[in-house]
Amino acid sequence: MQREQLCAVLWDCVGSLPEQQTEVIRKRYQDGMTLGAIGQEYGTTPEAVRQIHSKALRELRKSRYAKRLRPFVLEDEKIYSMALVGNGAESFNRTWTSSTERVALDAMDWEERSRMHLELLDRARQEVAISQQAEA
Repeated sequence: MQREQLCAVLWDCVGSLPEQQTEVIRKRYQDGMTLGAIGQEYGTTPEAVRQIHSKALRELRKSRYAKRLRPFVLEDEKIYSMALVGNGAESFNRTWTSSTERVALDAMDWEERSRMHLELLDRARQEVAISQQAEA
């Protein structure tokens, strides 16, 4: 069921691309055609089709599409995909942590801050309840 939902959202995203990009992506992934075969059908070179294909995939990576597809990504894969940003040797030499470690540490830090925040809220609620009881 989740796979069907993912396919529906994904192909809806593909359908919102410019017409030529949509056709190339559908022929490539739904019909299983090679770039050469698509090029022959359009009367163009495989390289031209590859450029259209690449441009379509770049477009699908943009945030307006990523937001719609993110709910289908598992938590472990989110950490990996977030780690793909800032993962060069320069970043490692500056921080001495890999990008995957950095993202995991950020996630742990966020969980810790969230836990501390909830504890503070509980203490504040308890203090308010005590002060209300004292007034009554």
